[in-house]
Amino acid sequence: MIWRFGSMKHPFSTRLAAVQHYLSGKATLRETARQFSVGKSPLTRWIRAFRRQGEAGLEHHLSRTYTPEFRLCVVRYMMANRCSAADASAHFNIPNETIIQNWMKRYREGGKEALNPSKTGPTMPKDKYEHDSKPFSEMTHAELEKELEYLRAENAYLKKRKALREEKALREQQKKPE
Repeated sequence: MIWRFGSMKHPFSTRLAAVQHYLSGKATLRETARQFSVGKSPLTRWIRAFRRQGEAGLEHHLSRTYTPEFRLCVVRYMMANRCSAADASAHFNIPNETIIQNWMKRYREGGKEALNPSKTGPTMPKDKYEHDSKPFSEMTHAELEKELEYLRAENAYLKKRKALREEKALREQQKKPE
């Protein structure tokens, strides 16, 4: 199992308060979710994790990359015991049963080889515009106009991307308490 740092949308204090509020019987699942501005699905996962592991089940989890052998072990456990993904996630201490559901689907469709991580990674879309390597002096007027249009679009895109990154950094900086 390889560990990487991940991020959680809701802080520990919010998760704990929401779970305790629901378990106290003061409100229904829907009311609690609305009060704490969370979805019903994450709240249900938090409640299940709290019941299994106490407060430790609500702490920030590190993103994990599981070995193909471990994935196969989990899938075989589910098949041998005829248990749900939620039961298997509790047994193997996997924070989200959706991960296991995906493993089961891949196993059914492609066998144990399908549980190996993808080595190719995401593919990048190919540019629709083929950039000519011709020198400008050899280009026709139409080709030069097309090149200019492409470069202007690329420049506008890069400026917009930079502006969005700066806005995001500013928002994150404003969120941090000083």
